[in-house]
Amino acid sequence: MILSFGDKNRECHVRADMSSQAGVLSFRDSFARARKNSVDLFGELPGQSVLSVGVFTHERSFFIRFEKEFELVFKMHGARSNILLAQFDHVFKVFRNNLPADLDLIPSTLHNQMEITDAAILKLLGKKNHHLYENHQNAPKDFINRLNSNPIYVGLEKNQPFLSLVSVDNSTLSTHDAIESSNKFTDLHHRHFQLAKEKQQIIQTVTKKIKQAKNYLAKTGNKLDEINNQRSLEEVANILMANLHTISSNKKEVTLDDFYKDTPLTIKLNPKLSPQKNAENYYRKSKNKKIEIQKLEENISSKQIEAERLLILLNDLASIDNLKEIRAFNATHFGKATKKKEAPLPYYKFEIDGFDVLVGKHAKSNDILTQKVAKPNDLWLHARDVPGSHVVIRQKSGSQFPSPLIEKVAALAAWYSKRKTDSLCPVIVTPKKQVRKIKGAPPGQVVVEKEEVVMVVPSNHFS
Repeated sequence: MILSFGDKNRECHVRADMSSQAGVLSFRDSFARARKNSVDLFGELPGQSVLSVGVFTHERSFFIRFEKEFELVFKMHGARSNILLAQFDHVFKVFRNNLPADLDLIPSTLHNQMEITDAAILKLLGKKNHHLYENHQNAPKDFINRLNSNPIYVGLEKNQPFLSLVSVDNSTLSTHDAIESSNKFTDLHHRHFQLAKEKQQIIQTVTKKIKQAKNYLAKTGNKLDEINNQRSLEEVANILMANLHTISSNKKEVTLDDFYKDTPLTIKLNPKLSPQKNAENYYRKSKNKKIEIQKLEENISSKQIEAERLLILLNDLASIDNLKEIRAFNATHFGKATKKKEAPLPYYKFEIDGFDVLVGKHAKSNDILTQKVAKPNDLWLHARDVPGSHVVIRQKSGSQFPSPLIEKVAALAAWYSKRKTDSLCPVIVTPKKQVRKIKGAPPGQVVVEKEEVVMVVPSNHFS
């Protein structure tokens, strides 16, 4: 809260920070009000003259008295500090509304008529600070006089800001000026709590990332164990190959002798495929399983390194007690790098059986895919006689396009067409060099010089 006072000769601005950590005050000769996020409070006071300023006896509070019996009470009670507006000893407005009990406070009762005795002073000081008080004749009077004449000391002790009326070795300021000491203490207070706030935010971020890394390692480790404990698909394929002559076609499963474990083994089959093709499928799945295991192991290793790095960062954070250093630390390790946004591709990209498959997103992107992206020997697919996506299988050097791959991609081309819901869909399959664009044709429309057609069930599942 900012309170501005002034006349034709001078102005003064009081900044009152009544945060949840502590109430602190600073004083400025000038102040620029924010254009946004600021409101007028205590509308009864503007234009009123200040009649007096005083303190409540033996209390951490003071008041500013105005005309018409208005009184602004500064209740400086640490984390429960507040500013109260009263009239005729009745509080009717408060700055911090989360302290509603302050509305029932009677300002005049804040005066505390404490007896100044040895026992009272020692009680206030506490055992830790008994050495600050010499117990002898006239000690209370001498002690009060000493406090009144001593400078005000401001500094940091164990990185905590302090303000003291008795001499402190590590003080950074010693002054008889109350406003100077209050400004200095407020500055240290803000720096300390801002440091603590920002440091805690980074600690929470690092701790969260460590927890996420541990959860990932546990989950991925379990998945890896599960895969490793599964029956070897390569062994299943070998068993099928060794018994091709005994397996009938059109079977959904077959029970064979498991020569690895010397027990019967029931193997599921695709009845639409020959026994040899079923064995090939198991070999392919075995290869994919090995790739998956390798990828999981790589991910686990990478995540372990990341978790170790985060633990080191958490340890390094503990030794930082400077706001500039904590911000540099945050920028170095968690700053968001500004990356130039890449234009989205005009096609979807899939990997099927080790081949890159590109699917146009719309008519214009179909033209880009077919005319500018696809190469002459890539394979081009499209649902026949209906609108749909152009689909391209990238050629791999020295490799032919396997029939199972073509069937899967044809099913995908059918899925990305108007025949998506049909039970069977004819799909054109041809080298891209057999596809040409007629000048002036609408977007996506092409002519196919030579084609083959496969019948497939539309599907976007190609594993």
